[in-house]
Amino acid sequence: MRLDGCLASLEQAGVTQFDQDSVHPAVRTVLDELMLVSGRVVDDCPGWHSINLPGLSAHVDVGDVNAVVMTAAAKPDNLRKLSNSDVRERHLFVYVDFSTLSAHYVLESEYMPDAVSVDPSITHLWAARHLNAYSAFVLHARNGAPWIRQTVSWTPSSVE
Repeated sequence: MRLDGCLASLEQAGVTQFDQDSVHPAVRTVLDELMLVSGRVVDDCPGWHSINLPGLSAHVDVGDVNAVVMTAAAKPDNLRKLSNSDVRERHLFVYVDFSTLSAHYVLESEYMPDAVSVDPSITHLWAARHLNAYSAFVLHARNGAPWIRQTVSWTPSSVE
């Protein structure tokens, strides 16, 4: 039974979400057949389903954003570039990708990491991840100050 058949059996059984602990026979078939770890109907997009494969899930810890930023801030090349500058403000921008999955998820959550302090040669901190082709989730702060969250959007014509 492939994906379409598995989804049809879940819909027929009235199952709208599942995870590895589900005992419903239709869910067990989906888990065993497709080797998924969870799934759900996407409420705001009729006809859409969200499924999670092994390895694409993580325990989300709000402090992981700070850990990623602190790691980038401690890199010798970043410190060298930012400490040698004669400008008043020196910004460290960290793009958070799937390699740091927990931090990636935190950026889109409602949870805010605590303020983080790094080397004083860095005056401003930025952490961001893409939401889609034309928007991103961004946290920014002065070094040691509370994070501020915003969603940044642009249009194709604004980047040409």
